[in-house]
Amino acid sequence: MIRITRNKRILTTCLAAIAILTLAAGCSSSKGPQDGGSTSSDQAEVVGEEQESSEQSADEEAEAADDAALTAWHEKIAAASTQADWQALIDEAMPGFDCWGDSITEGFLGDGVTYPATLAGLMEERLFDPIRESSGFSGLTAPPVRNMGVCTETTAEITGRRGAVPFSVMEAFEIPADQTPVDFWFWSSDHGQVTKPLRHGDGTYGGNGINPVTIAGVGGELLRYYDEEMDSSRYQFKRAKAGDPVSVNPGEYVLTDASGKYGEDFAVVLMGANGGYEDPANLVDHFGRMAGMQKNEHYLLLGMGHRPEDNGRLSQEETESLAETFGEHFISLQEWMAENGIEYANRYIDAGITPTAEDEKRMEQGITPASLLNEDDLHYTPVGYQVIAYLVYDEMDARGYFDDLKALAGKK
Repeated sequence: MIRITRNKRILTTCLAAIAILTLAAGCSSSKGPQDGGSTSSDQAEVVGEEQESSEQSADEEAEAADDAALTAWHEKIAAASTQADWQALIDEAMPGFDCWGDSITEGFLGDGVTYPATLAGLMEERLFDPIRESSGFSGLTAPPVRNMGVCTETTAEITGRRGAVPFSVMEAFEIPADQTPVDFWFWSSDHGQVTKPLRHGDGTYGGNGINPVTIAGVGGELLRYYDEEMDSSRYQFKRAKAGDPVSVNPGEYVLTDASGKYGEDFAVVLMGANGGYEDPANLVDHFGRMAGMQKNEHYLLLGMGHRPEDNGRLSQEETESLAETFGEHFISLQEWMAENGIEYANRYIDAGITPTAEDEKRMEQGITPASLLNEDDLHYTPVGYQVIAYLVYDEMDARGYFDDLKALAGKK
């Protein structure tokens, strides 16, 4: 079910704010008290009362809609009688779970431990095993949890392979009639930032979700090779099937495989450690484009800065901009780790960590404790990666994202 309360409240508040500003702007030309008119403060008070009433009405409508959806969901559960029925309900509640990001999502220096894999195990234990027990069908399968993290990628590259800020062709070229690979140049459609995907994988799902791609309506594969003379990555397009030659103009999008997928899934976006944005507004836009690919409210945006001197911490301006824009969907990873990281490590993973003096200092500064990081002071230890998984689960659970699944397990 998609909860609508928050979106309605935000819309109502914005409209009311615009109304107040309009009144304030026009008050100089309106009649004053001596002319029998009302003051701007009187008008603002009326608008304020109308806003409060409108918000209350919107909340009541949204709550009623949520209640109706919950009732309908329980009716579906009551009607389920076969394993196929129950599997269909699981797939409806969570078609998949996608973890987008860079090397931190990929699990670099984690000795094989990644937060997406840990999260998958956690959901098996807390959600899907109870559903199997409740339904009596042990053969039920959990949705796929996809690790869409790629080492060294910037926000421009992550948004590009997601299709949120598509890659675009830089110079005109022609796709030949046969399947001969053809060289071409492309960059991010946002500010023309340089992008170099496929440095760590072949671009299929096991790599990062890029291939197959579509350019000017022609399906095919994006290929990368290293040009020693230029000391740089170069790219080619190889069409999947022979056909008529096609002229490609500058600005044509390179549409990745992920561009048209995963919108119904749950998602986590963790990016920013490698830069790829020009300023706080651009960073907000990149996160917003990723959120815009979602067709539901079941996502979290985890922010991380890219300045080494700040230990990967977002600037205050960046954090405030992201929190203001995305509300409950945004979490500053560094600040969360500073407040909760070691406590979670000891409570859930039995890590037995006693904070060092350096840990205490960093936590006071809002930085991830060193005890959860590798020597590079950026990537997490195996324990640190596991903590991220618990963070994601608990924060999503607190927001009600798992309620439909918990209802299947008889917990809601």
